[in-house]
Amino acid sequence: MQSYTIVLALVLVAAVQGFAPASQGRVGSQLQESLFDKVAQMDLFAPKKDQNTYGARSKKDVSIV
Repeated sequence: MQSYTIVLALVLVAAVQGFAPASQGRVGSQLQESLFDKVAQMDLFAPKKDQNTYGARSKKDVSIV
């Protein structure tokens, strides 16, 4: 019976700690660049800059022999 009381007390303490206000750790931490800005500035065509330009097929070396 006494072990049940100890377990119940530990569960109640854990429940109270779960609803306690969080400590304020660091006050001012600001990101240099937001996630949206980083994604928006990605260059998807960086490896092949001319793959999406008009006439890019004429630059390919395709010959039928």
